[in-house]
Amino acid sequence: MAPRMEPRMAPRVAGEKMHISGNKSGYAFILEMLFVTLFFSISAVVLLQVFTAARLLADRNTDQSYGLLAAQSGLEAARAEGKAGEYEYWYDEDWRPLERGDGAAFRVSVHAEAEERNAAGTLFLIQSEVFPSDTPGQPLTELSDCVFIPEGTLEGTPEGGEDGTP
Repeated sequence: MAPRMEPRMAPRVAGEKMHISGNKSGYAFILEMLFVTLFFSISAVVLLQVFTAARLLADRNTDQSYGLLAAQSGLEAARAEGKAGEYEYWYDEDWRPLERGDGAAFRVSVHAEAEERNAAGTLFLIQSEVFPSDTPGQPLTELSDCVFIPEGTLEGTPEGGEDGTP
């Protein structure tokens, strides 16, 4: 009579079903795969949040860059105008200029005022602020500049006008 072997060590005979009695390796493998799946799921969620935050930061920086260009453009327009006043410009979400403020994603507000006036000319302080439409009270970016405009340099302006024009 042949010695009896343990069931897991016995050779398998064709047509005989394999019994796993007392062997927990199948459950350990499933449990290990469950932990691996859980780890990769948590990693995917964390990476998705990191990439989303990076995208939002990149969009904010792009808006600030275009906002600085729009603020500078507003300063230059007020400087070319050469008189005190309030000016507003509007842009869509892709920073294309708009004629009116309807549906504008960004508003550029330029304020020019005469700081000092003498016989030689007028010193203007020009402030330009860019406001996004979703936070209208908080400027995206700000610029300010002083420009001296000598008397009689602008065409068609009276010399020494009382309304802030040179």
